[in-house]
This record gives sequence, C-alpha cells and structure tokens, in this order.
Amino acid sequence: MCPRLKRWIRNSFQVYVDTYDPNNKTHYYRYEYEETWEIAVPYPSVYEVVNNEMVLRSENVHHCWKTVKSTDILIVNNEKMESDIIRKFPVHFVPVKGSQLSIRYSILVKQYAMSREAYTFWDQLKISNQQQGGLFDVQPMQTISNIYSSNNQGSPVIGFFEATSVTRERIFLTRSDVPREIRVETEFDNCSKKYHIIPLNDFDISRYRGYCIVNYDSDIYTMSGMGVIFDFKCCDCTVSGSNIRPDFW
Repeated sequence: MCPRLKRWIRNSFQVYVDTYDPNNKTHYYRYEYEETWEIAVPYPSVYEVVNNEMVLRSENVHHCWKTVKSTDILIVNNEKMESDIIRKFPVHFVPVKGSQLSIRYSILVKQYAMSREAYTFWDQLKISNQQQGGLFDVQPMQTISNIYSSNNQGSPVIGFFEATSVTRERIFLTRSDVPREIRVETEFDNCSKKYHIIPLNDFDISRYRGYCIVNYDSDIYTMSGMGVIFDFKCCDCTVSGSNIRPDFW
C-alpha cells in the first residue's frame, strides 16, 4: 500500500491509495485513517485563577495535537480485474479551511485485506448507513453476520469476525505544501475580536471569572494592562487537543 497526494482539488488535498497484490489473491480491501495535526493558539494563557488568585500555569497550553479517527466505511474491490491492483482510491480530503494545514498535518492510513464474505458485510452495512428514509431508498436488508448471541442464537447480531492482514502507511503535510496564493483559514481567525487588554488599575480578578487570563500586555490605548479573552479555545489548546507530543511527531 502506498498513500499518495493528488494536488489540488477544490482547495484541498486528496489523499488516495495505490496498492498491489503480486499473488493476485486479495481483491477486497477496507480502509481506515487517523488524522493528527498540530495546534498553536494565538493567545496562549500564562496565568490561571486558583482560589481567586492569579498563578502561573504549570503546563504548556500553547501547542497541542489533535487526533481524529475516520468514521466512514471505505471499501473497494477489483474482483473483475485480471490483476489485483487498486489505483487512486480516494480516502480523505484535507481541507484548507480549518486548522489541519496551519502548521503540520499527518494521516495514518490502515489497509485491511478481506475475504469476499467480509466485504459483503461491510458493503451491506454501508448501504444501510446511507439510507435516508426517502420513498425511493433501497429497502432495509438483513446484514450478513458470522457473530451470534450466546444467550439467544436466533437474535440477529450486527458484526463480522475475521482475522486479516493490516498494512499501515503514514504521510505528512505542512503549511509550505499549500500553494502560496491560497490562504489557510483556521478556527482561530476570529480570536483577535475576542481579545481585550484591561488596564491594570481596572483589572479585578473577581470581575473576570470565566475569562482566560492571557498575560501582561499593552497597545496604543493601554500602556500597562492584562490581556483577557472569553473564548478558551483561543488561549488554551487543551480545549481542542492534547499537549502531549505524539511519538511519531
């Protein structure tokens, strides 16, 4: 298996997979992916309020990593082809709108080689999940399963057990991979509108409970003040991810 990038589709990167079985025995594949990207909040908080007192934070809340696992059923087969080859099977779009490409991004793609019976199970499950309840939708079907309830063998159980081989590949993207003329939008673009500098002589911790205390700051209007922001997503990266650096990063 070899995940690749197809550039450039609707202001996003298309991640697709090429794979080949020289023994010509697999033919049925399922894919999962796991995304991880780095987050850097624009107003990292230096202080926190404990017992109505402002104290220095003991942990880094500036840089974090967010991980999201796929939920879609991604299956493909080449049973009608002479060779066991999969070319450019689309796995995921990585959009410019969001924080994925603001610093560094990684996607881990997992490939499962399946039997025809397992493929049929996942195919039926995918069809069932896509039904929207319209008049002309495909009628519900009994999903094939090789799992049963030990308490009631006549009761249907959704699931399929099979030992299968798994192949993993990881690729990385950075901000520099995005064309220069494309602006990378992030979830933090509006944070500047929520940030305020309070003059120190007006700053009272009790009045700003529920706010994120950023740091001492100044601007053209305030020579000496305290920066505060009410949206913790803009000042504490642990709201969106984990500040523990992944081993593969």
